[in-house]
Order: sequence, then structure tokens, then C-alpha cells
Amino acid sequence: MRLLRSLRRTTTGHKYSRDRGFTLIEILISLVIAGLVVSGLLFVVVEMLRVDQREVALEEVQSDMQRAIDYIADDLREAIYVYDNPATVTAQLASLNDEIATNGAEPVLAFWRTDEIDVGNTSIPADCSTEGANEGVCNVIKARRASYTLVAYYQRPQYGPWEGAATLKRYELAQYDDLTAAGAAKYNLTEAYKSPLDGGLNDFAGWTPDSAATTSDGGSRTVLVDYVRAIDIDAVNAVDCEALTGDPEHVLAPANATNATGFFACIRPPVLVDGFRANQDVFLFLQGDATAASQFLQPASEDSRLPVLQTQVKLGGVIDRPG
Repeated sequence: MRLLRSLRRTTTGHKYSRDRGFTLIEILISLVIAGLVVSGLLFVVVEMLRVDQREVALEEVQSDMQRAIDYIADDLREAIYVYDNPATVTAQLASLNDEIATNGAEPVLAFWRTDEIDVGNTSIPADCSTEGANEGVCNVIKARRASYTLVAYYQRPQYGPWEGAATLKRYELAQYDDLTAAGAAKYNLTEAYKSPLDGGLNDFAGWTPDSAATTSDGGSRTVLVDYVRAIDIDAVNAVDCEALTGDPEHVLAPANATNATGFFACIRPPVLVDGFRANQDVFLFLQGDATAASQFLQPASEDSRLPVLQTQVKLGGVIDRPG
């Protein structure tokens, strides 16, 4: 009986020992260890999200840059004359309260291109003799089936609803205001428009807006792409176009742009060779900056810099080409 009571006491004691729980110190140590493990896991998850968001932002901005440079290249292929100094034109437009040369904007490209006129799908009549005083204009449109358009691309620093360091904008001054309009209105020239072929002189270099325009240049402006790298102009560190193109004749636009400028070009001047205008070519350079595109790219860092896209465009058309 003594042995049985002794065994009962021993068993009861062990049971009590197992049921007595953890001490406060043990609980605190467990919480600390669990907190460290959870914090580590959360850090890994947050870093994975950060990397994913950064890569998505960079990929989206780079895709936009590629589409933009492809669009500009396609636009340029229709050009017949490219100004090696775009300020030649933009300074003229600035006199009509245009933003191309104001608000810190930097013009990069300015050129004339031809736009096909589909006579069959407009309101141009089959018989121009019915157009009265506009018969001559009607006949010219039907004969040429094309019009001349002035196009300019320029960078503008961050403004309004745009988040990027700079936006790239496209300016267009079409020859006719609206060829689908009724009556004589269809033959109205866009305000400030003057044909560079007036008098048959082919004077693109000396073009100026119509002197009758006083308050508006009549052109249209659209933002082509946002999140372009900021404008950086510095004569000391300006881009060497010869080093980039292998040709000393190419001229930098905008003048004194550095490698840190989001959009710049190296342009072969429109020179005459043996009395005829030689074909031009243009090297385009475009770089995005996705810093503002994602909260995980703040503040600005080299991780937000994108590769520089570049392409060479040879003009498909030219005025005064030898026969």
C-alpha cells in the first residue's frame, strides 16, 4: 500500500508539472522570436513587391518611349525638309504666343512633310468650275493631291497634369483648315499658314508665318509621351554628334544638349550639292525617366534610369531632287 501511494504521489506530481504552462519570460522570448521571423518574412514580401512595381513602371515607360520614337521616325520619313536648327521656325511661331519657345520648352525637331489628300473621300468636287473664285485652289488640290504640313517636336518641363520630369509634344500646322467643310470654307488656309513654295522659290529656310496672323499660330499641339528625362543644356558638356554618328556634318538639336537630355537629335543640314538638295538623315535619341511613375522609385535613383533609345531616319522625300 505504501508503494502504491508513493506511485500515486509521483504520478500526480508529474501531471501537475506538465499542466503548469509557460512562464512570462518564456512567452516574451517566444514573441520576440516570432516577431523576428514575421518581420523577416514581411521584409522579403515588401521587397518583392517593390521590385515588381519598379519593373512594371520601368517596362511601361520604356514601352512608351519605344512607341514614341517609332512614331517620330515614321513621321520623319515623310519629311521633305528638316531644319538643322529648329529655332529657325519656332522663334517665328513664338511671336504668335506659341509655347514651343516659352515655358522652358526646348524645340528638337522642325520639318516640312507632305500629307496625301484623298480627293475621292473629301468634299472637293469632281468639277472645280463650280467653285467660282476658288476654282484655281480646287484644281491645285486635285492636281497635287497633297498638302504641305509644318511639324515640330519639343520637350517641355513638368507642368499641369503630367507627372514626368518632361513631356514630349508634337506641333502641327496644316495647310488647310478643314477640307471637309462646306462651300468656300474648305479652301481656307489655317491661320498663320503660308506655303513655303510661294512664288516657286522653295524657301523653306526663310519661311515665316502669314503676316495676317497676329494672335494665334493656328497649329495643334498634342502630348506624345510623358516621363521623358529632363532637359539638360550645357555648352561645356554638349553632345558630340560626330562621335555618335561618325559624320562631322551632323548638327546637334537642341544646341548644347547633353547626354542627360531626354530627347535630342543629330541632323544633317539641308545643303545643296551641284545645285540640287541632298538627302538628309536624322539620328534620334530618346530616354525615359520612370522616377515619378512609381512610389517605389522615390527618391530619384539610377534604378529609375532607362536605356537610351536611338534610331537613324533617312528622309524619303526631298525638294529639288535631281531628275
